[in-house]
Amino acid sequence: TYHKVLTDNIFTSNYLLDRWARKGSSTAAGLKNSEPVTHAKNATAGAFDPRGAFAVANNDKRTKFEFDWKFYQASVQLWEVDKYMNQGAGVWQLVDLVKAEFENAQLSIEGQIGADIFQLATTDPLGLVGLQSMVQDIPAAGTYGGISRTTETFFNNKQKTMAVLNLDDMYAAYLDASDSNDSPTITISTKAVLPLYNKQLTPIQRIQDATTGRAGFQKLYFLDNPVVYDNNCAAQHMYMLNEKYLVWRILKGVNFKMRDAVVPNNVWSSVKSIFYGACMYHRRPARNCVLTTIAS
Repeated sequence: TYHKVLTDNIFTSNYLLDRWARKGSSTAAGLKNSEPVTHAKNATAGAFDPRGAFAVANNDKRTKFEFDWKFYQASVQLWEVDKYMNQGAGVWQLVDLVKAEFENAQLSIEGQIGADIFQLATTDPLGLVGLQSMVQDIPAAGTYGGISRTTETFFNNKQKTMAVLNLDDMYAAYLDASDSNDSPTITISTKAVLPLYNKQLTPIQRIQDATTGRAGFQKLYFLDNPVVYDNNCAAQHMYMLNEKYLVWRILKGVNFKMRDAVVPNNVWSSVKSIFYGACMYHRRPARNCVLTTIAS
């Protein structure tokens, strides 16, 4: 009964998840999420003398990254005694009780996923590889998707230390993460940092999006891109993300899969569990930038 409700509502309480769901998530299977990456141009490309020799030697142009599926669950225990205590004239109390239990499970999963999309991969290895690993404070450190960011610099995001938030440095960071018209599409920060940005805007720049406003989300803009806050965002950070390359993939068949009730032998109750499998990653981290140490 509640499987569809969970699937439909999971993203609506968090602006980022709601936005990414609207942009479209994909369904896939397999042991891992693996994608090829082109990191160099063909070295033989160029002008040549038609009466002379031309380059034919192949160069290394491709590699691949891999991300594991991440799984979430919530279980609801329903006591048989409640069924009998709420029968008769009070039967609707049972319906409210069951609904309340599943709504609580839904909110609990929403809250955990919403927090994990910002975390470091090492914070909870079982959870999503979040923004702090996708867009690192130290870009040329560690690995991402199995690719070394120390040796494969093409996989490094951009970073700028910014003790005092100002529009000129924000614009410079935006350009650093851009390539022609391939630029960041959203800016995310904290509730403490957003007022600092708002103070620098003229009234004409304080534009609200009607569609998002109706959905309950309010935001500002920077270069026509939304500027939003999230309570889970790392303190003193601002992320500029290019969502063109952001992937939200759901494991086929595990999109809030409701398992049949399990009835223990020695307990007068039944347990129903909800399962969700997903993977989040970015195909071109270099098109993202993080501003760090922003003083509030």
